Amino acid sequence: TSSEGAFTMVYRPQDGTGGGLPLHVACRNYASIGVITALLAENFASAKRCDENGDLPLHLILKCGHVVNPVVVKTLMTCFAGVASRTDMNGDLPLAISIKNH
Repeated sequence: TSSEGAFTMVYRPQDGTGGGLPLHVACRNYASIGVITALLAENFASAKRCDENGDLPLHLILKCGHVVNPVVVKTLMTCFAGVASRTDMNGDLPLAISIKNH
């Protein structure tokens, strides 16, 4: 699979919620660091892309309600350092999302 294919493949659920690139779906479903790094290796830029609701991958993994692997957070932040100052669809920064959901 080429990175262009991974970049353009978008999941759109029928109920209109969520969706996005494979990295968004993986983060929304609390994927392992192995899955996250494989998706980033295929499409590094996906860490900087919002899903159809305006959420970045870091926002999504912090919202999943599980104890988040700090390596996943560090990996996503390394790919997009500016994510720390980007708000989600509700206007919350990643730190606020983490506090609300954990």
